[in-house]
Amino acid sequence: MKSQCHLTIAAIALVWACTATGQEVYKSVDARGRVTYSSSPPPNASEEKVETVTIAPGPTEQQRQEAMQRAKELDDDSQRAAQEQQERTREATKALSDAELELRNAEAALRDARIQRDDDWQHLVSGGRVLKQSYLDRVKDAEKRVEQAEKAVRASR
Repeated sequence: MKSQCHLTIAAIALVWACTATGQEVYKSVDARGRVTYSSSPPPNASEEKVETVTIAPGPTEQQRQEAMQRAKELDDDSQRAAQEQQERTREATKALSDAELELRNAEAALRDARIQRDDDWQHLVSGGRVLKQSYLDRVKDAEKRVEQAEKAVRASR
């Protein structure tokens, strides 16, 4: 098991070294079934099964630089998109906060509008009294403001 591990490591090192130059690698299997990789054909090739493995060269320096540039551009685009998303989230959160504040203010104004004061009453000749139209209009306007604020809150969510 230990020699198999060493063999695997040696094979990987050889393949890696040859990848940079585009060299051929020789894979041989001996009579016992052991696999060997080398940069030259084995001396006893007649006794072993030998296979030539051509390893393509790695990328050129220009290709590597282009790939690094593209990776940087993708990273920059990703960061820019993340910042834009954060800004949209901040704007949406602020819009919701503003809409909720307006709703609270509108509800407070409605509560205040519903308070009946002495000058909201019209006294009748017959001795009774009724609410003036100005009071009813004030309450109706405050209710509309609450309704609009509720719509704004729903739209912001």
